[in-house]
Amino acid sequence: MHCPDCGSAVGTVTESREACAGCGFSVVALDALFGPDEMVMDQVTDMAGILTEAALRRMEKRLKRFERRFPPLFMCVYVGEPIGPGDLGRFGLWLLNRTRMDTPAGPRAENSSCLLFLVDPKAGEAALQCGYHAEACLTQGGAEQVMGKAARQFCKGSLAPGLNAAIVEAERILRRRHG
Repeated sequence: MHCPDCGSAVGTVTESREACAGCGFSVVALDALFGPDEMVMDQVTDMAGILTEAALRRMEKRLKRFERRFPPLFMCVYVGEPIGPGDLGRFGLWLLNRTRMDTPAGPRAENSSCLLFLVDPKAGEAALQCGYHAEACLTQGGAEQVMGKAARQFCKGSLAPGLNAAIVEAERILRRRHG
């Protein structure tokens, strides 16, 4: 995982490594922003209340299909503002480290295989945060491609189609890269 402060691939921030070797950034710093308590989140969490019930069900179905195609990877979606000060990248890293993701396959205590889409409609921002294992499967360049596909729809104000485009692009990249 890349450090959200310096971008260093060598300076990964994990629970076992207290701080980034490149700049000293730590998960503890994220706890100061977002809190140290564990959070529980559904596979699709729409804090902004934007997704219709039908769009939510379609997305959950697509995410379940992704899990079947690319085990042990799984995807989660968070729509809303970060719960504290900070950008979506930092918030996403905190979610991956401090959240139990409830998926149809059951609660996930370990999020290293998660591709986490974050969308803050109020700020007009979106991000894709990959867990440690997922980052080995979807490179930084691949994540940028995925978000590029989504951005076209997000710019039109189309949240569900944007997320769908991102999921389709991630599947395309993973199929090409891993068969």
